Amino acid sequence: MRRLIARSSVALCAVSLCLWVAPVHAQRADSPSTVTIGEESAVIDLTNLVEGEDTTNADTADNAAKTQQDNSSDLAADTISASDIASEPQDETGINDETVIDEILAEIDEDSLVADNSQDAVEDDAQNIIEENNDEEAASFDEDTEPKDLTSLSDVQPEEAAESDTEAPIILNVEPRSEAGDNAEVSAVAPVVEGITENTGVVQPSARIGRKTLSNIGLVSIGLDDTNPSGKQLNSLIWQGSKADNIVALMSEAPAYGPSAEMNRLVLSALLRQAVPPQGAAQMADEMVHARLSWLAEAGRSDALAQLIRKLPGDDTWQDWQRWLVEYDLLTRNDADACRQVALAVGETLDPFWHQAQVVCQILSGDNLQAGFTADVVQASGLADDQFMQLVNLFLGRIDTANLDDTALTPLHLILMDAAHLDISQTQLSQLPVSLLQARSALRYLQRDAQLSMSYQALELGLADLETTAELLRSLYDSNESIIQAAARIGAEDETLNGLVRSNLYIQLAGSFARGRDVAEFDTLISEALRFEAALGGTELLMPLYAELIANRLKTEALPQIGADIAADFAIWQALAKPEDALPAAALAANPEAEAYRRLLEMGDDSWSAEVIEAAGGWDWLPLIEARGATQPDLDYQTLTMGLGNLPETASMPVHPFHMLALEKAAAEAGMGEVILRAAKALAGHDLAQIRSADLAQILTILSNVGLEDSAKIIAEESLRARMMDAYFAEKP
Repeated sequence: MRRLIARSSVALCAVSLCLWVAPVHAQRADSPSTVTIGEESAVIDLTNLVEGEDTTNADTADNAAKTQQDNSSDLAADTISASDIASEPQDETGINDETVIDEILAEIDEDSLVADNSQDAVEDDAQNIIEENNDEEAASFDEDTEPKDLTSLSDVQPEEAAESDTEAPIILNVEPRSEAGDNAEVSAVAPVVEGITENTGVVQPSARIGRKTLSNIGLVSIGLDDTNPSGKQLNSLIWQGSKADNIVALMSEAPAYGPSAEMNRLVLSALLRQAVPPQGAAQMADEMVHARLSWLAEAGRSDALAQLIRKLPGDDTWQDWQRWLVEYDLLTRNDADACRQVALAVGETLDPFWHQAQVVCQILSGDNLQAGFTADVVQASGLADDQFMQLVNLFLGRIDTANLDDTALTPLHLILMDAAHLDISQTQLSQLPVSLLQARSALRYLQRDAQLSMSYQALELGLADLETTAELLRSLYDSNESIIQAAARIGAEDETLNGLVRSNLYIQLAGSFARGRDVAEFDTLISEALRFEAALGGTELLMPLYAELIANRLKTEALPQIGADIAADFAIWQALAKPEDALPAAALAANPEAEAYRRLLEMGDDSWSAEVIEAAGGWDWLPLIEARGATQPDLDYQTLTMGLGNLPETASMPVHPFHMLALEKAAAEAGMGEVILRAAKALAGHDLAQIRSADLAQILTILSNVGLEDSAKIIAEESLRARMMDAYFAEKP
């Protein structure tokens, strides 16, 4: 961009329209106007342009000096109006200010657009921009999650070049030097000019590029390192061809947790990674950032959310997120950062939160005397609620017990409870917003039900891996509760506690089996647990743990013989959990259908087997089988169809045609990121076992066509497994 401004300045000097002045001259107090770029500035003398003098004769310097002297008082106060510039006649060289602006626009098009339009070339161009313009912002980024300031390359797409006067024009920021400190950054790609009129192309003097605008352009493109394996299919151009307003709407509508775990991972990767923003992002940067942060909050991605909030500017636009960050830091014991922010805020606001947070900071630092004094002042000022004061007084030893309303607790209340070593119940823990889901794992004093519920929810939302969750669950075995009592909670608890019931039932079954307890009831109750899991859906969460438990049961010969019906259930579960492993002979004998399911899930890129599909009763699933890569074999269909009747009708849920049409349009015109969000929206509210196979297969085909073939195959397998589970257990009493 410096090269472009320098070129424009040389062009102006050629006709004595301006003088290029070194930075030391630009610091003069009486400088009429400046164009600020980094540490350099250009002082533009617009006097001759106003007077319309011929700048090609030998008296140019004298005329310029005389004119500047005559008009010094005017120039000290204001800059020249854009309308005067536009109406000024050309000189003998045929160049006026509007011509120079056109040249700048043309050169930006030349430098910004990629001739071969290849992905690698565009990404290289974006990297060059980062290296030139991101020095100041880089200092504030974490080393291991350093974002890249990829300015909006997509705002200068080749097809939009003709419309650059309304969508991607240039503004020269003509301002006094005293404001240069707030306008020290200029984007090298497609700066946004809001003041060029649609009809005349006149540059309005009120339009300007300031640091805030440019920081917002960079803000929408920052991201974090993506360690999600699914994210390897994505690149920094996932929003290319998409429009910012569409993406903002989709972010607000995309489910934080949909029916497909793989689709959930794709959406997360799309919203976390650093990427070139969509078209029009500069005009609605705040909306895009808010939508992105809100999705992460609803998904419980506390850690990633906190990292992104730390990159936000410190103005009032982000005040609510900064307040959330203080709660997160206090919960995760990052007291230094939290209390530093609190100390700054208490002197500027009467918001009760900040003054209560000051008391919490004093307590956590061990300054109980000052905490008590501050709490009394806060209470006298009407800035503390009754529950907060009870907890403070309890911690300070002023009272022995606190009478709390478990359904009206705030994060500050729970932080005080943890500091006072009060056991937090599941009901109390549930008062924390889902945005703090990851942060709440730092609480040390949780009752058993609270730990079970938290662990299952973390697993369900993909915030914890299965191995870590299983280890925690095993540590929570309750020897005082029999597996009969654990199973009795099925259907007896509120549906919102299903995660608690599921995790508790598993750990009691596993713990009892390991200790040789309740042997007579074990087989029956584990079968009941499998049916409970199948009825609730989402069986893939605990399926590997139950499969391991079943395998250990089958190896234990000292226990009573397993009944035929229960053995059939065990065989199905083993086949679906680990289709790559051959079923033992006992399982094959108990349930031949389980082997058909296993072989069907094993079908990859080879031809599908009509025999296996027939045995599994899976002809309705054929579109999904082919979506995983299996191809149609060469069969004697004349012989196969002789005397063949129709398949039984199946109840399935179609995807709304509008969703399908929108997805097809996005695949044809927009970027991969928009395709991911629209696919997630289309699947939202559907059960993978019930969604119409043809519709899901069409969605998966679109995902494959835009480069997400691996994820498409995984989603197809998820759906097939859910359909098999549903088909088998739905037929059982």
